[in-house]
Amino acid sequence: MGGAELIVDGIGGLGFNQLVDVTAPGDCIVYFGAKNGRVSELVLPKLFFKQLGIKGSSVGSPREFAHLLHFYELYRLKPIFL
Repeated sequence: MGGAELIVDGIGGLGFNQLVDVTAPGDCIVYFGAKNGRVSELVLPKLFFKQLGIKGSSVGSPREFAHLLHFYELYRLKPIFL
């Protein structure tokens, strides 16, 4: 089984379930916003059978954001937008 090793989501809503589907087993979704509202129909067995982690995060400081940008540049990461 393939899939994303890390997903960072600031949207939430109904699309959150699709993120659960495309996350690789044993990996993580970091959730920092809910622009599309709450996740109303989360299928919990998908989470525990895939042993996924879900972490909530607040917005970091300007210094943390600068570190994030440096990390992206250093490792030439390219985000994928779904």
